[in-house]
Amino acid sequence: MAKKDTAKQIQVFGPKDSYSLAEVYRFPRDGRKKAIDIVRGQILTVGKDADITETEAQRLLNNQTWEVKEVSE
Repeated sequence: MAKKDTAKQIQVFGPKDSYSLAEVYRFPRDGRKKAIDIVRGQILTVGKDADITETEAQRLLNNQTWEVKEVSE
């Protein structure tokens, strides 16, 4: 039986500071002019032709201001 290839996903939980009123995180993309707006509860697919690249996912996971975690499908 063939192994099913599942895409890696990350979920945005929102600002780490509980007093923050931020609703949107404007995330600058690697090598692209246009940033993407990320909101609380959003799930992003990681990959070459997905929502964000592996490098961008690592940047989000290491972000100091917003809580972002890898999730399973």
